[in-house]
Amino acid sequence: MSGGASLSSVVDCIERVFGAFQRHGDRPDRDETPCHPSPGFEFHGERRFVEKDLDQSQLGVGWGLPFGNLQKALCGRAVSEILGGGMASRLFQHLREEKGLVYSVDASIDRYVDGEILNIYAAVDQRHTDQVAEAVLGSLKESASN
Repeated sequence: MSGGASLSSVVDCIERVFGAFQRHGDRPDRDETPCHPSPGFEFHGERRFVEKDLDQSQLGVGWGLPFGNLQKALCGRAVSEILGGGMASRLFQHLREEKGLVYSVDASIDRYVDGEILNIYAAVDQRHTDQVAEAVLGSLKESASN
């Protein structure tokens, strides 16, 4: 939400437009029911490098998120948006606007039945890959500690 809109006017609009929609099936309310990983879900860190004769590198970082109810899922979404959700995001402002190190940067959440992963992607000149990777990891650590 940006501009001169008030929160109450946005909520009123959403309720008018989407208020008539019904849920399908007998799914429990996610606000009250915690989501737990299936016994087989494990997130393993891995580094993978693919060498190609290009000027641009593609940097991807995935981070396993804690499981929980809707509130925790929304917190993960908020972290994704704050870090890399557009031109006002922290990573875009720092890495592209201030430092000029990336062509683009983005963050997203991949939800699976048994887990979630926060993904951060950056298109970067090969000369700056290590510097961008350090900045991305630093932002993740800072977000996790706050």
